[in-house]
Amino acid sequence: MRVLSNKLAEGLPDAHVVWCPACKILHKFYVNSFGLNKARWTWNGDINRPTFSPSLIITISSGDKNKSDIRCHSFLKNGIWEYLNDCTHEMAGKKVPLPDLPDWVLKHHRVNSDA
Repeated sequence: MRVLSNKLAEGLPDAHVVWCPACKILHKFYVNSFGLNKARWTWNGDINRPTFSPSLIITISSGDKNKSDIRCHSFLKNGIWEYLNDCTHEMAGKKVPLPDLPDWVLKHHRVNSDA
């Protein structure tokens, strides 16, 4: 993984990685190539206030058949997470600034000097 800024890293080729404060995990946007589910996003090229389109839908398994999975359906526009109302986490319907990547990402991967 290569850190592009405090907000954005590049994972696998063409996979841009950001922190989701609702799910408390990294989310990937595939640009110029297709992800596992054949999805592909456009990116505005801004490493500090990224916009990816279209929306991102993530389902996180609870790992427990007695608990519901977590659904995160959102847009990331100009560095703002826009969580849609069909999310099943506490940030559904909210707009939240994109936080910095977690320290464990920033400490283990050098930040680009242009950031």
